[in-house]
Amino acid sequence: MAFTPRALGAPVFLSLVLCLAIPAIGQSGTRPASRAKPPAAAPAAPVQPQTVAMPGEAPTLPGLPGIDTTAWLYKGSDLTRDPEWKFGTLPNGLRFAVRKNGVPPGIATVCGWT
Repeated sequence: MAFTPRALGAPVFLSLVLCLAIPAIGQSGTRPASRAKPPAAAPAAPVQPQTVAMPGEAPTLPGLPGIDTTAWLYKGSDLTRDPEWKFGTLPNGLRFAVRKNGVPPGIATVCGWT
């Protein structure tokens, strides 16, 4: 008896459909009342930067409560800090590094590592 690839067609197709349907099934319906989110707090007034950057240096980050603006990349390192990069750590532990990039103009890039 010869084995044909068609014999696997229906089981493979059904398992693929089932794998794709499970996340959709879990997202449908309403959430229980115990998982309801509290109402959002009123947005805080925007904070304006207080200093002007020198040419060739990125502007300083505005003073925002709860954000650690120490250069986490250079902690414990003997490398000189690049003044064009601004670093910070959010209250939830997310670290970020920001630098002005003029090429291409008007474009922002977000990269993430885990």
